[in-house]
Amino acid sequence: MSRTLFWYIFKDLIKIFALTCGALAGIMSFGGLLKPLTEHGLNATQVGQILYYFMPAMTSYSLPIAALFATTMVYGRLSADNELTACRACGLSYLTLAIPALLLGVVVAICSLVLMSFVVPVATLKVEQV
Repeated sequence: MSRTLFWYIFKDLIKIFALTCGALAGIMSFGGLLKPLTEHGLNATQVGQILYYFMPAMTSYSLPIAALFATTMVYGRLSADNELTACRACGLSYLTLAIPALLLGVVVAICSLVLMSFVVPVATLKVEQV
């Protein structure tokens, strides 16, 4: 696979992945804030701190969803524009075209492992302290 095609697909994957991950993590953080807010009646600074500490946990949950959504969107668009057909006509296999998505999957798996093993336990402890 040429580097140009690889980076073309990978940049599209990263753009959609970043937007989706940020939006999902933000929405889920607000959802996680509802229970402490209704039970304990928090002030504005405590709400800000809890949102900040909830973000790593919610990001670890939104990473795989965002990767799947980005992959579906990018390869769906490539298929709709008949770019996949053109690549196949040039002799590129489907596996070769999937290399950017596989790389994104490996990066997401490593990030999820690091977040769930090291960052989320510390953030959860700080939420309990607030």
